[in-house]
Amino acid sequence: MRTACWITLFTVLNAAACGSRVVVGELGSGNAAGGASQGSGGSAGGAAPGGGVAETAGTAGQACAGTLNAAAATVVAACPDAAPDIGSPCDAQTENSVCVWQIPDSTGGASRAYRALGCYAGLQGKLWLGGDEQQSGPLDSIDSSCPKHAPALGAACPSVGNRVETCIYPADYCECSSIAPGKWLCTDQHGGKLSPPTQDERICVPAELDETQRVKDMGPKLTALWCQWLAQLTGKMVALSGKDSPGVADSYGYQTLSTPEFNVCLASLPPELCAQNLDSRGSECTATVGQLDDCVQTILALPNGGWVGHGCAPLLANPTCAGVTVQPFSGPTDMHLSDPASPASCVVPLQ
Repeated sequence: MRTACWITLFTVLNAAACGSRVVVGELGSGNAAGGASQGSGGSAGGAAPGGGVAETAGTAGQACAGTLNAAAATVVAACPDAAPDIGSPCDAQTENSVCVWQIPDSTGGASRAYRALGCYAGLQGKLWLGGDEQQSGPLDSIDSSCPKHAPALGAACPSVGNRVETCIYPADYCECSSIAPGKWLCTDQHGGKLSPPTQDERICVPAELDETQRVKDMGPKLTALWCQWLAQLTGKMVALSGKDSPGVADSYGYQTLSTPEFNVCLASLPPELCAQNLDSRGSECTATVGQLDDCVQTILALPNGGWVGHGCAPLLANPTCAGVTVQPFSGPTDMHLSDPASPASCVVPLQ
């Protein structure tokens, strides 16, 4: 399990434990008034409440996982020497790679900070997204040469004589000093809390689904199967509330995803309403089932620090897929949405 206190392009979870930081965008989850609570996770290959969906090893034999937040191999890539601006393009960077820079306190104080950014797919190219976390103590001139990824314990480090090179990363604190000359000493006891999301394995899909197929070509049988699988993935079989407005589903729990480019929500719907939306709004959608899967799995994985495939950008950038499963969201995207009195709702068109 990743630390519960982190920042992404989205939000801070467990903010009281996180200290001072710069936030870019938000992620939230919550319930519409009278709606069912949003669940996450699922059993590996297990039966969903009310009827299970058999899982397969993934389209074309690709590796996949049976549960949310199964960490994939870390994406390691060379990082720019200087810390880029948050939200700036990263088209030359490997997608889903994360880099960390030691920087001065952005508030102008005497303390130090680190900037942790990931390079993620955006609507018009890849973007650096993440944030800064302030730390105690000054930033020594040699600290700016810290590796952009946390070194392994005992890995070789350059000799610094009687000086101490200190490097702070999400969940890691490392020193190169005379205590163990030429070797990095690292501990998670003094590491930072802020981290962009890291790549998770894609979830196994039912054997009947082809993730290279276009959404518009699924048909009622496959849309019903996909929605049953999604309900299994969230771990909850939601019943009809009887409280929806005409022509929409707007009385159910949801999770949100917000970046500088978009603000969307994923409602936790009864499978029959999920399928009704997918059949009506998806009839012209040329995105692939895999792009739809990347988006919903990323939204569900984010509370525990995960990111799946290309995220939501490919689906949301496709104008033929407006209103398909993931909806525009205009409410506040913070953790206060769990308040039953919140007027915000995730409105899902059904026709």
